[in-house]
Amino acid sequence: MDSRCGKIRMNVEGDRLSSLPDDLILKTLSFIDTKHAIRTSVLSSRWKYIWTSTPRLDFSTRDFRTLAKFSKFVTGVLSIWPKESNRRVFSRAHFTWKG
Repeated sequence: MDSRCGKIRMNVEGDRLSSLPDDLILKTLSFIDTKHAIRTSVLSSRWKYIWTSTPRLDFSTRDFRTLAKFSKFVTGVLSIWPKESNRRVFSRAHFTWKG
């Protein structure tokens, strides 16, 4: 297979991802926790802040080694997340710390 053909195929796939409607992206993001939703921001420039339009926040300590790192992450998210929307709610926080 010609490597150039592989690049063309990758570009087509990238275009499909970029062409998804915002409603579908937001619905998909609503099924994952906030940390993973934020990670999708690297997929394209259009996705950079789309996670801030999700209707909920879902935090879990399981992905953090220390409570201080978890606290810093939550504080950072809350400082970026739009404050003007009344429809958004804090959905769930899972606090289990073993250490």
